[in-house]
Amino acid sequence: MNPKDENVELARRLYAALSRGDIEAFIDEIDPEVEFRSLIAEAEGKVYRGHQGIREWWADVEQSLGVLEYEPEEFRAVGEDGLMIRVRVKGEVRDLPIEQTMWQVARVGEQGPFWWQTFRSEDEALAELERRQGEGR
Repeated sequence: MNPKDENVELARRLYAALSRGDIEAFIDEIDPEVEFRSLIAEAEGKVYRGHQGIREWWADVEQSLGVLEYEPEEFRAVGEDGLMIRVRVKGEVRDLPIEQTMWQVARVGEQGPFWWQTFRSEDEALAELERRQGEGR
């Protein structure tokens, strides 16, 4: 299997773990030095770092939004180390249903994704991924 296909399969495993609510299985596939930016913390400019940061993100999501359903709709390899995932997220906030499509992009190294960010539009996601790939690791 080529690296691009391997990255797509990795993304499928990551979303399967999120869908099961198995954050530890998710973390097992993530680079220990990961940098993650989530829409939930976007207004604060918060960046989650490392495995502990991923645990903190998960707790923030559960506290703010409860249990979410992640329904990936498309997995796409971009360049040598990039991934883009279009995902529909469903949940409830104060008994009101929410549903949103998001685009997540990541760069993947030997130890899994080392950078990952969520966007509201595909164009924003691709532009940031391309910018980051242009910078190197």
